[in-house]
Amino acid sequence: MRIAIVGAGNVGRALGGVWHRAGHEIVWNLRNPDDPKYADLPGEKRKTVGSGLTKSDVTVLAVPWSAIDDACAGIGENFGGILVDATNPINESFDGLDRRGAHSGAQYIKQLLPRARVVKAFNHTTASNMANADYPGGKVLSLVCANDEVAASVVRQLSDDLGFDTVVVRGLEHARQLEELAWLVITLAIKQGHGTDFAFSLLRR
Repeated sequence: MRIAIVGAGNVGRALGGVWHRAGHEIVWNLRNPDDPKYADLPGEKRKTVGSGLTKSDVTVLAVPWSAIDDACAGIGENFGGILVDATNPINESFDGLDRRGAHSGAQYIKQLLPRARVVKAFNHTTASNMANADYPGGKVLSLVCANDEVAASVVRQLSDDLGFDTVVVRGLEHARQLEELAWLVITLAIKQGHGTDFAFSLLRR
Protein backbone atom coordinates (compact mmCIF):
# COMPACT_ATOMS: atom_id res chain seq x y z
CA MET A 1 0.00 0.00 0.00
CA ARG A 2 1.19 3.52 -0.74
CA ILE A 3 0.86 5.67 2.40
CA ALA A 4 1.42 9.42 2.49
CA ILE A 5 2.28 10.75 5.95
CA VAL A 6 1.88 14.47 6.57
CA GLY A 7 4.33 15.29 9.34
CA ALA A 8 7.41 13.55 10.69
CA GLY A 9 7.21 14.01 14.45
CA ASN A 10 7.17 11.16 16.95
CA VAL A 11 3.86 9.74 15.72
CA GLY A 12 4.60 10.06 12.01
CA ARG A 13 8.03 8.51 12.38
CA ALA A 14 6.73 5.63 14.48
CA LEU A 15 3.94 4.80 12.05
CA GLY A 16 6.10 5.21 8.97
CA GLY A 17 8.91 3.10 10.37
CA VAL A 18 6.73 0.09 11.16
CA TRP A 19 4.73 0.30 7.94
CA HIS A 20 7.92 0.60 5.90
CA ARG A 21 9.26 -2.57 7.50
CA ALA A 22 5.92 -4.25 6.79
CA GLY A 23 6.43 -3.60 3.09
CA HIS A 24 4.32 -0.49 2.53
CA GLU A 25 5.55 2.40 0.39
CA ILE A 26 5.89 5.56 2.49
CA VAL A 27 5.68 9.04 1.00
CA TRP A 28 6.55 11.81 3.45
CA ASN A 29 4.69 15.12 3.04
CA LEU A 30 6.71 17.84 4.76
CA ARG A 31 6.86 21.62 4.86
CA ASN A 32 10.56 21.52 4.03
CA PRO A 33 11.41 18.07 2.64
CA ASP A 34 15.05 19.01 1.99
CA ASP A 35 15.74 19.74 5.66
CA PRO A 36 18.66 17.49 6.78
CA LYS A 37 16.71 16.44 9.89
CA TYR A 38 14.56 14.28 7.63
CA ALA A 39 17.49 12.43 6.07
CA ASP A 40 16.95 9.38 8.30
CA LEU A 41 13.29 8.86 7.42
CA PRO A 42 12.59 5.37 6.02
CA GLY A 43 11.85 5.23 2.33
CA GLU A 44 13.12 7.52 -0.38
CA LYS A 45 10.20 9.77 -1.28
CA ARG A 46 9.91 13.14 0.45
CA LYS A 47 7.56 15.78 -0.96
CA THR A 48 6.03 19.09 0.05
CA VAL A 49 2.65 18.98 1.79
CA GLY A 50 -0.11 18.13 -0.67
CA SER A 51 2.14 16.68 -3.38
CA GLY A 52 1.35 13.23 -4.74
CA LEU A 53 -1.58 12.54 -2.42
CA THR A 54 -3.88 11.45 -5.24
CA LYS A 55 -1.46 8.61 -5.99
CA SER A 56 -1.54 7.33 -2.39
CA ASP A 57 -4.00 4.78 -1.04
CA VAL A 58 -4.09 6.44 2.38
CA THR A 59 -2.99 9.82 3.72
CA VAL A 60 -2.15 10.11 7.43
CA LEU A 61 -2.36 13.51 9.10
CA ALA A 62 0.20 13.48 11.93
CA VAL A 63 0.96 17.10 12.75
CA PRO A 64 0.64 19.16 15.96
CA TRP A 65 -2.80 20.70 16.39
CA SER A 66 -1.27 24.16 16.05
CA ALA A 67 -0.36 23.26 12.45
CA ILE A 68 -3.72 21.75 11.47
CA ASP A 69 -5.04 24.69 9.43
CA ASP A 70 -1.85 25.00 7.38
CA ALA A 71 -1.66 21.23 6.84
CA CYS A 72 -5.26 21.04 5.64
CA ALA A 73 -4.71 24.02 3.36
CA GLY A 74 -1.74 22.19 1.86
CA ILE A 75 -3.79 19.05 1.33
CA GLY A 76 -6.49 21.09 -0.38
CA GLU A 77 -10.27 21.17 0.01
CA ASN A 78 -10.76 19.04 -3.12
CA PHE A 79 -8.90 16.08 -1.63
CA GLY A 80 -11.26 13.10 -1.66
CA GLY A 81 -9.11 10.19 -0.51
CA ILE A 82 -8.88 8.29 2.76
CA LEU A 83 -7.52 10.68 5.40
CA VAL A 84 -6.45 9.26 8.75
CA ASP A 85 -6.64 11.87 11.49
CA ALA A 86 -3.95 10.92 14.00
CA THR A 87 -3.94 14.36 15.62
CA ASN A 88 -5.16 15.48 19.02
CA PRO A 89 -6.70 18.93 19.50
CA ILE A 90 -4.62 19.96 22.51
CA ASN A 91 -5.00 23.65 23.35
CA GLU A 92 -2.06 26.03 23.54
CA SER A 93 -2.02 26.12 27.35
CA PHE A 94 -1.82 22.30 27.43
CA ASP A 95 -4.65 21.95 29.91
CA GLY A 96 -7.41 20.51 27.76
CA LEU A 97 -8.86 20.05 24.29
CA ASP A 98 -9.59 22.70 21.68
CA ARG A 99 -11.86 21.52 18.88
CA ARG A 100 -12.27 25.01 17.41
CA GLY A 101 -16.03 24.97 17.78
CA ALA A 102 -16.58 21.53 16.25
CA HIS A 103 -17.83 18.40 18.03
CA SER A 104 -14.35 16.87 17.66
CA GLY A 105 -11.02 17.64 16.08
CA ALA A 106 -11.78 15.07 13.39
CA GLN A 107 -15.03 16.80 12.51
CA TYR A 108 -13.25 20.15 12.36
CA ILE A 109 -10.89 18.60 9.82
CA LYS A 110 -13.90 17.26 7.92
CA GLN A 111 -15.22 20.84 7.74
CA LEU A 112 -11.93 21.99 6.20
CA LEU A 113 -11.72 18.98 3.86
CA PRO A 114 -15.36 18.13 3.14
CA ARG A 115 -14.66 15.54 0.43
CA ALA A 116 -12.08 13.61 2.48
CA ARG A 117 -12.99 10.16 3.81
CA VAL A 118 -11.92 10.99 7.36
CA VAL A 119 -10.97 8.18 9.74
CA LYS A 120 -9.94 8.88 13.34
CA ALA A 121 -7.16 6.52 14.43
CA PHE A 122 -3.69 6.31 15.99
CA ASN A 123 -4.30 9.24 18.33
CA HIS A 124 -5.04 7.55 21.66
CA THR A 125 -1.93 5.52 22.38
CA THR A 126 1.69 6.62 22.63
CA ALA A 127 4.19 6.82 19.79
CA SER A 128 6.36 4.29 21.62
CA ASN A 129 3.47 1.82 21.40
CA MET A 130 3.14 2.49 17.69
CA ALA A 131 6.84 1.78 17.24
CA ASN A 132 6.66 -1.35 19.40
CA ALA A 133 3.28 -2.81 20.35
CA ASP A 134 4.71 -5.88 22.12
CA TYR A 135 3.45 -6.32 25.70
CA PRO A 136 3.58 -9.53 27.75
CA GLY A 137 -0.01 -9.08 28.94
CA GLY A 138 -1.72 -8.93 25.55
CA LYS A 139 -2.29 -6.68 22.57
CA VAL A 140 -2.64 -2.91 22.67
CA LEU A 141 -6.15 -1.64 21.90
CA SER A 142 -6.51 0.49 18.78
CA LEU A 143 -9.82 2.15 17.96
CA VAL A 144 -10.64 3.12 14.37
CA CYS A 145 -13.54 5.53 14.02
CA ALA A 146 -15.28 6.48 10.76
CA ASN A 147 -18.54 6.87 8.86
CA ASP A 148 -17.07 5.17 5.77
CA GLU A 149 -16.90 1.40 6.33
CA VAL A 150 -14.56 0.77 3.40
CA ALA A 151 -12.11 3.43 4.60
CA ALA A 152 -12.33 2.04 8.14
CA SER A 153 -11.51 -1.44 6.85
CA VAL A 154 -8.41 -0.17 5.05
CA VAL A 155 -7.19 1.63 8.18
CA ARG A 156 -8.00 -1.40 10.31
CA GLN A 157 -5.53 -3.43 8.24
CA LEU A 158 -2.85 -0.78 8.78
CA SER A 159 -3.59 -0.88 12.51
CA ASP A 160 -3.27 -4.67 12.51
CA ASP A 161 0.09 -4.27 10.74
CA LEU A 162 1.27 -2.34 13.80
CA GLY A 163 0.44 -5.33 15.98
CA PHE A 164 -2.61 -3.77 17.63
CA ASP A 165 -5.93 -5.33 18.64
CA THR A 166 -8.07 -3.20 16.33
CA VAL A 167 -11.74 -2.41 16.94
CA VAL A 168 -13.80 -0.34 14.50
CA VAL A 169 -16.16 2.20 16.08
CA ARG A 170 -18.91 3.09 13.61
CA GLY A 171 -19.66 6.79 13.33
CA LEU A 172 -17.23 9.70 13.17
CA GLU A 173 -19.17 11.36 16.00
CA HIS A 174 -17.30 9.00 18.33
CA ALA A 175 -14.02 10.70 17.43
CA ARG A 176 -14.75 12.98 20.38
CA GLN A 177 -14.45 10.02 22.78
CA LEU A 178 -11.18 8.92 21.16
CA GLU A 179 -9.79 12.41 21.71
CA GLU A 180 -10.93 12.40 25.33
CA LEU A 181 -9.22 9.03 25.75
CA ALA A 182 -6.07 10.51 24.25
CA TRP A 183 -6.18 13.37 26.75
CA LEU A 184 -6.38 10.79 29.54
CA VAL A 185 -3.33 9.00 28.11
CA ILE A 186 -1.44 12.31 27.92
CA THR A 187 -2.43 13.17 31.48
CA LEU A 188 -1.22 9.83 32.80
CA ALA A 189 1.96 9.78 30.72
CA ILE A 190 3.14 13.37 31.16
CA LYS A 191 1.25 15.12 33.91
CA GLN A 192 1.21 12.18 36.35
CA GLY A 193 4.56 10.67 35.44
CA HIS A 194 3.61 7.21 34.18
CA GLY A 195 5.76 7.58 31.09
CA THR A 196 4.87 6.28 27.65
CA ASP A 197 5.31 2.53 28.07
CA PHE A 198 1.78 1.63 29.05
CA ALA A 199 -1.35 0.85 27.06
CA PHE A 200 -5.03 -0.03 27.28
CA SER A 201 -6.39 -3.39 26.16
CA LEU A 202 -9.87 -4.78 25.59
CA LEU A 203 -10.65 -7.92 27.59
CA ARG A 204 -13.24 -10.32 26.20
CA ARG A 205 -15.13 -13.13 27.88
